[in-house]
Amino acid sequence: STSRMYSTSFDCLKAAFQYEGLQGLYRGMLPSLIAVGPEKFIKYTVNDLMRNSIRREAGQSYEWLTEYVSGGCAGACQLLVTNPLEITKIRLQM
Repeated sequence: STSRMYSTSFDCLKAAFQYEGLQGLYRGMLPSLIAVGPEKFIKYTVNDLMRNSIRREAGQSYEWLTEYVSGGCAGACQLLVTNPLEITKIRLQM
């Protein structure tokens, strides 16, 4: 049987704060923030461009469809650009 290092999430948080201080809780956060910036930029930009393009062509009559298609295209573009970086990060962590 394996024993757990911490009994709860709060126990882990308390121990980390006790031994490493406030700085220890945020150590390693910069790479995540750097990765999220381009991801969100791509998603919001493509979503906005697609939404405007579809509205110009189809008008306001298919508002729900416009949202689904533009969101799907934005997610696909984000995935295509950021997935190689994510896979690299995961392999480096192994």
